[in-house]
Amino acid sequence: MKNYPLLKSPEGSIKLLHHSHSDCPSCSECEGKMTHILSIDGSLSSLAKTEGRNLEIYQCCNNPGMCDDWDPASGANACLLSSETSLNSKTEDYITCDNTKLIESFEDFCETMESNDSCVGVTGDEPIWMQDDETPNCSCNKKMTFVGQIEEAASDDFNFGGDGCAYIFDCVSCKKAKFLWQC
Repeated sequence: MKNYPLLKSPEGSIKLLHHSHSDCPSCSECEGKMTHILSIDGSLSSLAKTEGRNLEIYQCCNNPGMCDDWDPASGANACLLSSETSLNSKTEDYITCDNTKLIESFEDFCETMESNDSCVGVTGDEPIWMQDDETPNCSCNKKMTFVGQIEEAASDDFNFGGDGCAYIFDCVSCKKAKFLWQC
């Protein structure tokens, strides 16, 4: 049993920030531009907090199902530090942290998401996996640190395989972050 801090979206729904296409990274599989899907307040990530920036999440949405956008090593998604410092960004545009909730299982996680309109996921010490543990290793060969978990139902713009969850991790020593999803 663990208490998980709940992730809260601005105004009860995730606000997608519209970056110009030229600012988005390219998918290494199809070579098309990825779509910016999510911004996470820098205070939720050790890496982002250390760097004074926010995390920006990108996913290839060019041909859904054709690129391995679920895989943190495929090059079909990206988790990058923002170019601006957290102090210069509008905090209402970013997912932030709310109160805590005791969550014992993935079923508890689903019930929590359904019963709270502004809740989009959780943060904490470890993820609540839908499938097996897929915590990525960093290039330094250490397990990455869990940042947060986002439910697909939080936004119509998300595609995590149909009722899936996204998981975000970082590594302070290597200054890298990764994103994956399960369904």
